Amino acid sequence: MKNSRNWDLPTMSGVSPDKIQRNLRELSHFLDNDVTNIQKLFSLYNPLELLKMACWEQRRIDHVRLDDEWSHLVAGRLVSYLQQLVCSSDGTFSQNREIKGKDWKRLGQLFEDFCAKTLRYIDNHVLSLNMGNFFSDESLMVAFQQFADDFCIPPCVDASLYKKKSAALSYRLQPFNELISLVFPCGLDSLIKAFVALGENAFDGIDKLKEDSTVFKQASMLQIELLKSNGEGEQDVKAMMDKVIKQQGWEPWIADIVGRRDGFDLFDVQKVTSLSFEVCALLSNRPGEDETFLSGDSIGWLTKDFGLGGKPFLQIGSKFYCFDAEYLLDKTYRIIRSSVCNFSSELSARWSSIEKEKESLLPVSFFSTLLGTMNFTCNVKMGNRVIDAVFEDDKRKLNLLVLSEQFPTSSGNPFLSSQETILELEHESELSLFGKELADPCIILDMKHDCIYPLGVP
Repeated sequence: MKNSRNWDLPTMSGVSPDKIQRNLRELSHFLDNDVTNIQKLFSLYNPLELLKMACWEQRRIDHVRLDDEWSHLVAGRLVSYLQQLVCSSDGTFSQNREIKGKDWKRLGQLFEDFCAKTLRYIDNHVLSLNMGNFFSDESLMVAFQQFADDFCIPPCVDASLYKKKSAALSYRLQPFNELISLVFPCGLDSLIKAFVALGENAFDGIDKLKEDSTVFKQASMLQIELLKSNGEGEQDVKAMMDKVIKQQGWEPWIADIVGRRDGFDLFDVQKVTSLSFEVCALLSNRPGEDETFLSGDSIGWLTKDFGLGGKPFLQIGSKFYCFDAEYLLDKTYRIIRSSVCNFSSELSARWSSIEKEKESLLPVSFFSTLLGTMNFTCNVKMGNRVIDAVFEDDKRKLNLLVLSEQFPTSSGNPFLSSQETILELEHESELSLFGKELADPCIILDMKHDCIYPLGVP
């Protein structure tokens, strides 16, 4: 578990400020060294091969370390980190695809140490904030610690929720359909369909490749046995295999398998989806485009933002790749929002206007349908707070609070906007307490984060 690797901060209140600052200096040095050593190994090999190998390792861990959450977290973060390095490098990459076992093992060890040191840095950073009286109570301090952890090393994705998440995204993004179509000619439905296909491929693409390879091997061996039984056998097995492939017209079949196994077709966006070149280009980063990740303070740290607006694809030449597609649906709203708002100031203003109007209206409309005959009233004042909607009939009463309507959001990076993040977390805590204190049941929807409320009431 990630949390078990963190300090229990409420018990660390006796640590002196000097000790905390010394820890932060030492950890900064260790993190810088890890980044330097990771970059050295990264420079030795073709980055696409490294990314491919990282994805295969991630799937291997999924199968053999079922209860090892830490290994899952580190393996998933390595994939996205390597993609960040590609986008932050100048584009002059090694073409060496023969990755040495010792180098791969070393890279894995370095990155795991990098993640562990990052968590320790977070612990000390939070303690430093606590010394500055940033937190009103211990629970807020722990909440900030968890928020920072998840920012640096995102939680694992639950594959079983993929279809529910896609339905929720369609529902939430419908009010923006016209704006989305102005930027993406394929439209919202096609975008979400493509993202779902990429995500599902991330979860089962490697397993499907193994199954397809097994089926091909069995089919080809059967054909070879038939040739032998007809007296057409040869001593050279490769020659017989080539003969079978040609006779059966299996060239496309074997090319497909080889492309996924030896090439990078498993991660080729246009082979997995029907997205056009133009749409892929809008959603892609290119080598060297991110000039911030490997510059300034905290070079290459996990505490830094990915400075390219969250575009999910990587463009190398005329090809588009997505190696960390399992996280796509968790980021879809932000990806599409960023793309539309960056397209023009007019679309940005229109998006903000619709978002302000619909953020509360959408969930209220959904619950009004879900709750059938219950009447509802919007924006009900309760003391110094406002309940977004109160549903009631002769027998029941239900309160609905939409969190993002209650308080503005921070930038999302707890290291750049610590004060704003703390205020946001504090408000979440207060709102949750307010909901619990209401005489009638209360549902709180956090629209800042991905939710699946159209298909499951929290």
